[in-house]
Amino acid sequence: MLHLSILVYLFTHIGQLNQVLGRLFPFQRGLLHCYWAGNFWAIYASIDKVLKVALDHSKSSLNVSSLGITEETSFDYLPNISPSFTIFIILLFTVPLVICIWRNPRKVFFPYYLAFAIYTFFFFGYQVHEKALLMVILIYHAVSLDSPLSLHISTLLRVSTGVSIFPLFFRANGCLICYYSISYDIYLILY
Repeated sequence: MLHLSILVYLFTHIGQLNQVLGRLFPFQRGLLHCYWAGNFWAIYASIDKVLKVALDHSKSSLNVSSLGITEETSFDYLPNISPSFTIFIILLFTVPLVICIWRNPRKVFFPYYLAFAIYTFFFFGYQVHEKALLMVILIYHAVSLDSPLSLHISTLLRVSTGVSIFPLFFRANGCLICYYSISYDIYLILY
């Protein structure tokens, strides 16, 4: 806590605290990142795009949520989502987790609780990146040998995360490594 207090004081003293807060909480960038992370809001935006195509055949509005531009996202048919609403949804879905921890506070379950909390923040968070899933993978990888179910979940998470970070690999070598990794994980799932 002392370190955090010193850092806040230093950034306030040089007049850069707003810059730090803007990078930690990028609300001005909009709900979606230029590459949609595979979370709930990507599904929400996809439904809005399907409704746009199905109900409105004119090309009058150009929604920037899929153009690779990072700015405030506005939806054509579904309600726009505010940062406070995403915080509410995250809290709503973490309450059952807190209740589970309160009723059964065992150290054995702590990695699973932590992974669920991180995944909830990824799934309903505002302006999340695909890389956020790497934290969940690391936790499940650490406990994957505890049970066959943990190993299976860990493998499924590795595959889904590998697919979701494909847009981050812009070179052929990166994609090749990713394809080999995904192929190996799919082999593990099937056999």
